[in-house]
Amino acid sequence: MTNMQGRLEFFDGLWGRLNASLNILILRNYEELPHSLGNDIDILISQSDIKRAIEICEEFSINSDFKIHHIEQPNHVLSSILFVSKSNNNLSKPLKIDFFTQMTKGWIIYADTRYILENKTDFKSYKVPNLNHEAYLLLMKELFMYKRVRERYFSKFNNKYKNIDLDEFDKISSNYISKKTILKIKPFLKTIDLLSLMPTPKLNSFFRPLRFFSWLYYSMRYRFSNLCKSDEKK
Repeated sequence: MTNMQGRLEFFDGLWGRLNASLNILILRNYEELPHSLGNDIDILISQSDIKRAIEICEEFSINSDFKIHHIEQPNHVLSSILFVSKSNNNLSKPLKIDFFTQMTKGWIIYADTRYILENKTDFKSYKVPNLNHEAYLLLMKELFMYKRVRERYFSKFNNKYKNIDLDEFDKISSNYISKKTILKIKPFLKTIDLLSLMPTPKLNSFFRPLRFFSWLYYSMRYRFSNLCKSDEKK
């Protein structure tokens, strides 16, 4: 068995365990599954289920060909688990699974996790966001990062997302992103290359001191940890 086949079989087995016990979905880049697996898998999960998800990963890896190398929490909404092969083959490719409990830019939430999970859909043996939500999540990620949608995603909006229900944008964003932002976005979904703006969060989403300090704490802790690791390698 090749390492690629081993990674695929391991992930499929782990996915089966997680999906049977928890309300989860694969956020993106799922189109080539189960034939191809990227360097990491992004999974959306409720905050209340994250502890159990990590336990399932630990339990499943005991009798599998992959083990947990480390678990880290880069920020307040992300827990990352890195799996490596138990064999002594140094060419074995690791697998990282990122568990997201919220979709955020910094401490600002831009989508309703509960609503996304409640309306997930099937892709082969996997659970993924429905097309309306998938389009919205990609759009928000691009706009928050670049204030535009990069050219690599034009074909998705022109083909895969061309018949999405725009009313769903209102529902998924209602508690977090201003109505003005959504109204500005809608006319450009057919001409996504012309869209350019920075989403505006609602005040009750932006002014959240506890969420801000939680984000700041985990971000600083993660950066300090990486600095320590860099110093150890010198």
